[in-house]
Amino acid sequence: MLVTGAGRGIGRAIARGFAAEGAEVILVGRTREALDAVAAEIGSAADAVTCDVSSEHDVDALAKYVADRYGWLHVLVNCAALRMHHVGDPSAFRKPLADVTPREWDAIVGTNLRGPYLLCRALAGVLRAAGGASVINVSAGAATSAEGGRAPYAASKAGLEALTRTLAAEWRDVGIRVNTLVPDQRVLTEGHHVELRAPEERARYVVPEALVPPALYLATSGVTGQRVEALAWNEANGFGGWDRWEARPERG
Repeated sequence: MLVTGAGRGIGRAIARGFAAEGAEVILVGRTREALDAVAAEIGSAADAVTCDVSSEHDVDALAKYVADRYGWLHVLVNCAALRMHHVGDPSAFRKPLADVTPREWDAIVGTNLRGPYLLCRALAGVLRAAGGASVINVSAGAATSAEGGRAPYAASKAGLEALTRTLAAEWRDVGIRVNTLVPDQRVLTEGHHVELRAPEERARYVVPEALVPPALYLATSGVTGQRVEALAWNEANGFGGWDRWEARPERG
């Protein structure tokens, strides 16, 4: 399997979760040090490859590497994503549209939407060669909610969900399933310790590992074109709710 954004947060959790189930995992991200750290946690089943998913050149090189070394790919998890604080002020989690620069817009949409398009396009051959592959696109509640100050992020995730539905229809007859996985709650990742400030200091978060059980389900089941909400799916399928997955960040 291949996971983008594997050096941190949800991508790291999914990579570790699949490795624990015996999968070989190709860890993809832009930061070598982060990928190497996750690879060390996983062990010999991990293969770390640096790649900027918004770059056609990088993605084509990655696809050639996968084809030459492995020949096929059973699972692709598109998890790499940027939010406002990744492209501008690291403390600014929201920004009015009028203040969003074209560079910031392009960076977020380039990673969050162009990236999955490039990866699905470049890896279509090795996914088809697997004879029953699964693509999991990790989205967010912002795709369907109305939250001011997150326009490029929300637009990119809404586009990703539309891409999921379209590819599910296109690839249904060639043995490639495509689904959307949504946390459906705030996920505690590295930056959220900073984000916890009034009036959101009472917000509840789940740990990234909450997405692992539904991701494993989507990778192995026959469903396609679905939008699965992680915490709700866990509760409905006996994997626990807030009692198991709630994160309690430290407040400084």
